[in-house]
Amino acid sequence: MTYIGIGDTFTPGHKDLCGSVGQNLMLYAENGGCSFWFMAATEDAREAGSYWRDLGHELDLETHVATVDEFSKAPFPVYICQQAVGDFVIVPPSSCHQVINSCGLTVKIAWSRMIPKSLDIAIKGELRIYQRVCRNEVYRTKTTVAVAIQNCVKEWNSRDSSDNDGLQPLALLLLQLLPLYKQMMIESYDVNHASYLTKALDGESCHCCGADVWQSAFVCDQCNIYDPPSSEVGYIVICPPCYLDGRSCRCRTMQPVQDRPFAELLELGNTALQLLSMYRSHDSIPVFAEDSLYAENVPPYFRMSCFLHLFRRETELSNNKRSRQASGCNTYRNLHIRRPDQDPHPIPTDSGAICEGCHLTHCFRHTLEKFNIHCASLLLRIPAYMDIQKGESANLKPSLVPHDWHRLHNSSRSSQSKEKYPSFDSTWEEWLPCLASMYQPQRYPGSSIVLGWYDEIESYSLRINNGATGRANDRSRRTKRKKPQLSSSSSELTSLTSDEYEPRPSARTNGKGPARKRPRTSKELSSDDALSMDVTKHILPKRAPAPNVKRQSLSTTSRDDQISRLLQRVEHLERAQDVARVREDALHERLQSLEAELSSIKAGTRTGEQPQSNWHSWY
Repeated sequence: MTYIGIGDTFTPGHKDLCGSVGQNLMLYAENGGCSFWFMAATEDAREAGSYWRDLGHELDLETHVATVDEFSKAPFPVYICQQAVGDFVIVPPSSCHQVINSCGLTVKIAWSRMIPKSLDIAIKGELRIYQRVCRNEVYRTKTTVAVAIQNCVKEWNSRDSSDNDGLQPLALLLLQLLPLYKQMMIESYDVNHASYLTKALDGESCHCCGADVWQSAFVCDQCNIYDPPSSEVGYIVICPPCYLDGRSCRCRTMQPVQDRPFAELLELGNTALQLLSMYRSHDSIPVFAEDSLYAENVPPYFRMSCFLHLFRRETELSNNKRSRQASGCNTYRNLHIRRPDQDPHPIPTDSGAICEGCHLTHCFRHTLEKFNIHCASLLLRIPAYMDIQKGESANLKPSLVPHDWHRLHNSSRSSQSKEKYPSFDSTWEEWLPCLASMYQPQRYPGSSIVLGWYDEIESYSLRINNGATGRANDRSRRTKRKKPQLSSSSSELTSLTSDEYEPRPSARTNGKGPARKRPRTSKELSSDDALSMDVTKHILPKRAPAPNVKRQSLSTTSRDDQISRLLQRVEHLERAQDVARVREDALHERLQSLEAELSSIKAGTRTGEQPQSNWHSWY
């Protein structure tokens, strides 16, 4: 990739994709052009992510340019270097860094390189964040691990077994790759894998999050990924982590598939282990078997997703309508002294769990918000799931009833996660809910994809004026109030009081005060409001205010704060516009000078003169 920029251009704080090693070489500069690099160490990646959250931004979204003052207050060491022509900068894996160009024009080339440490960082951390924010993986990390092991085995067999010097690098590489390979198999394994359809998934990626599909996925041939639908065959592919988060196609009839028989994966791993055992005869290396793919601190994504798929299929085949629709969610029934019939919202049977101790139904979304428990922890405790893993016949109930669910959610009432950045060194039952609550999708995957239980529609780049409405999940609707808008002078706020409420006649208007205002009914909503309801219909309704609360004072305070924030935003945008205008003028002047230089070179060539150039002879 080539980077060309003048002074005051920058790259926001970010980490290179998939933990890769960044390499950057400056080829050319004019008028003393250079670049300043602000960089953190690899081991400080978690602290950098937490600090970015303290600043009100997300490091993985690459939206914030930190100032020198902010770097000086960082709770981790920040390394600064100045890059000139001919300088080669290497960025460590998962290093938070930021680049600011200074003075004249600079030309740089950059490329990335994956090393075994990069693969480890990506599989154990970075890819999990990408799955939540729906960021394309680009680098096929898991496929790279599998292909690297295949090449090591092939090269090992082509060498002499007595050539220790030639086999040592291969042995060291296998020792680094095999633990990652085992983790990949655990995430892609299910006890009924032999009964699943085999479909070529090489080169496929998840149509929701963009992750590389290596072995297991869920495929729907009935829905069309193209928007609007076309005559081409555009089946939908969803990765197991997305399916476990509630993401699916519209018809929800996806089928689990695998790229190749699972026995081939076990054979490749055991072949590599056998070569290592021959090279290191004094070490005892266990072999890969299906029994060894359980007792690991790795989330069994495909295993739990297949159970969720089985439960959906059984409930859809049931003739009992009540078995397909669970009772209302009662997680917040005691909030603001509410009655249970005021707060619950209807949920499908596959979107919540029933507690036999308190006889309440908790949807997966509220279970995460209140108890900090992911749905994977609940599926793991359902008796039918445990029977299936033991190879026994499972008795599926019409609802999800986890074992010991009452004790689990009572003990988790005060254990809310206070982490600002997920720690993947802990157990997956600890970091998985932290991951789901911290990160929201940053792009809309398309109208053919149903959003998950933990996805906020507001975080998508979905706007009414773009014409993308999309369908949300079957959840309760609420109409969002219109935010105050700036007038043409960018200094006054348009009042929306008359647009939000309408007065109605009241029997208490005979000299005892103004008539009370009521919210507009659904029939009185405009077309824009109806469209807004369609976009945000899966967002939960606002809770009623607590009793004895002075609404007027709270409304005035919040309005003043909103006006202040909007004015600050306007001032920031005006400054950014001034900076952009200055940069545009500088680029225009530079373009004119280059055109003049080009004209002089052409004129000199026609007259037989030797053209003059200020470029370096080696460029």
